[in-house]
Amino acid sequence: CANLAEAWIKRRYKAAFVAKLNDWQW
Repeated sequence: CANLAEAWIKRRYKAAFVAKLNDWQW
């Protein structure tokens, strides 16, 4: 299940990164 957790963390981190980029743009 380590792979699943790692994938979830990566997806969450990517989403947070995109949200931060959106904050910068707006």
